[in-house]
Formats: sequence, structure tokens, C-alpha cells
Amino acid sequence: MPAHLTLPQLAALTTLTLGALTWLTTVARTLRRPRHPRGPTRYTTTPLRHRADGLPALPHQRRTGPAAETVRLTPAEEHAFATLVRQLAEEH
Repeated sequence: MPAHLTLPQLAALTTLTLGALTWLTTVARTLRRPRHPRGPTRYTTTPLRHRADGLPALPHQRRTGPAAETVRLTPAEEHAFATLVRQLAEEH
């Protein structure tokens, strides 16, 4: 026991050290455990797979966005759009 610490200080230091080690162990185990240890359920909408570049405890982000929207143009609108593109191309 260090000479400059009183018994209550040493007890507090020991308690804080043990608490910090417990917290670090819990965080490390949480980040390393699989998200669904029993496999996917019927409510799962995305396939579950382990990515080497990510953390298995965090949910994966979807890479798809909303469906692309398309609009059919009339021949007059197509001609007007082509004219506009030509005008803009001539300016630069």
C-alpha cells in the first residue's frame, strides 16, 4: 500500500479501476458478439452477413435509395430540351 494514500482513497481507487475494467470488457464483448446469434427471424428484411470492414454489433446501412423516377416527354418537349442544351453548350 502506498504511504501517501489513505485507506478510503485506496478503496476508491480500487473500485474505480475495477469499474473501468468491467466497462471496457463489456464494451469489447458487445462490439464483438453477433447481432443475431440464433439466425435471422421472419421479421428480418435484409440479409444478415458479417462485413469485414464493419462492426457486427452495429446495423448495416442500406446502399439502395428510392426508385428512379422517369417522365415521358412529348416530341415538342424533347425538341425544346435539345434546343436548351445546345444553347447552354454554345455559351461555354
